[in-house]
Amino acid sequence: MVLDDALFPDVDIERFHKITKPKVNGSIYLDELFSSDQLEFFVFFSSVAYVTGNAGQSIYGAASAFMASLATQRRRRGLAASVINIGAILGTGYVSRELSLQQQEYLRKVGLVWMSEQDAHEIFAEGILASRVDSPDSHEFETGLRTDEGRSRDIVSEPPMLQHLGIKGNAASSGVGIQTKQNVQTRARLLEATSREQVFEILKGELSPLESGSSRYRIY
Repeated sequence: MVLDDALFPDVDIERFHKITKPKVNGSIYLDELFSSDQLEFFVFFSSVAYVTGNAGQSIYGAASAFMASLATQRRRRGLAASVINIGAILGTGYVSRELSLQQQEYLRKVGLVWMSEQDAHEIFAEGILASRVDSPDSHEFETGLRTDEGRSRDIVSEPPMLQHLGIKGNAASSGVGIQTKQNVQTRARLLEATSREQVFEILKGELSPLESGSSRYRIY
């Protein structure tokens, strides 16, 4: 990982190569070394900044996006691969070690949540399982994104492209919902339903994407 933050108009070719080479070239070399071996698992570590975006890190995000695309390409070639877009880990890792408290607080406000080392170990284990060629699960993971009501609702800090994120964990299983546009629409349709059959079809339509695992992302 190499960071050299700058707004996009200020990025020159030297800075571009400095930021992208470790992730891009490193990923290519490993892919070439294991282009025919039937490995049990092959896990790329990307960054959640690739999904959420971060001011001054468009090139770093692009390098992380390359890792995600290479993981997809390997799976299409019948090879093991998964990619974990890792977030901040409490007490260790770059964010906890290098960023000021003010910078860390900003990341919390825009939707990141700190994970424990145990969380990271469990996510890595999930990545191993998902990277297998015969795995039915999505091979791309997003981690460390907060979905509770404390998350900022400002359109600048929570762009529309992230509003589709689902919830996995206690909040979803305990029935403590988050008031989203989709929730409101579903509730309105249920209120208009006039039979048990209509209620069943509405709920079936809402739950089927979660059961099928068809979503591109897995959220932790």
